[in-house]
Amino acid sequence: MAQRVALHEVRRLRLAPICTVLLALSGFAPTLVAQRVAAPGPVKDVEQWLTTVPVSGGIRVGFMAFASTADFDPDSFTVFLPGVRARFLCVELSSQDGRYSARLERELHDARSGPLVVSRRSDYRAQLDTYPATKVAILAQLGDDCARPAGPYVLASWHAGSRRDTVTVFLNSRVPTYIAGGPNRLVHEVRCTNLDGVTTAYNLRCDVPSAWITGENRFYVRMRRGPSFSQVALPLRLPP
Repeated sequence: MAQRVALHEVRRLRLAPICTVLLALSGFAPTLVAQRVAAPGPVKDVEQWLTTVPVSGGIRVGFMAFASTADFDPDSFTVFLPGVRARFLCVELSSQDGRYSARLERELHDARSGPLVVSRRSDYRAQLDTYPATKVAILAQLGDDCARPAGPYVLASWHAGSRRDTVTVFLNSRVPTYIAGGPNRLVHEVRCTNLDGVTTAYNLRCDVPSAWITGENRFYVRMRRGPSFSQVALPLRLPP
């Protein structure tokens, strides 16, 4: 009798793995249920105000349009999307003197063209209220990852109704610098002028005619060092 019971237990143990495989193939095995992981969204806004200002290392600092008034609301700005598909709008804000900087990410749900108002609540509004609009640059770029945005720079402004026949690029370069552009040959050229005041984050202003910024033209920041020069890509896009 004991031998029969033992034989029955062995047969039941041998059948258990087979039953588990059959359950897995039929979709009932709980350990094989796939879970869909949601993609991470934009990170929280980051701001800082510095009393001891380090030297900024970025060359491209702003791509903007300006209104006739120097006043602006530091809690709201407009970005003019060009209809290029990207997951994120990646924004850097920099005061000319280097005291204020911020990074913002906003998720884009479509590739629409036109103005997009970006609203926030700055912790340093009282300090920023003392600055004119030209002293706080906006650099907006499209990308699928704001840690390494690879899309074009898109026009931004502190005023939704800014004139856009001429746009301004702010640069940080301590050598003779200009912007060059064109389809194959670089036929367009804009000399950059030095800004007054403290110029830690950026020291140059370059005004570019909007008519030059088309889909066929590519732009570069060219910096001359003695007899040679170096250049950095400046992918500018405007809405159609």
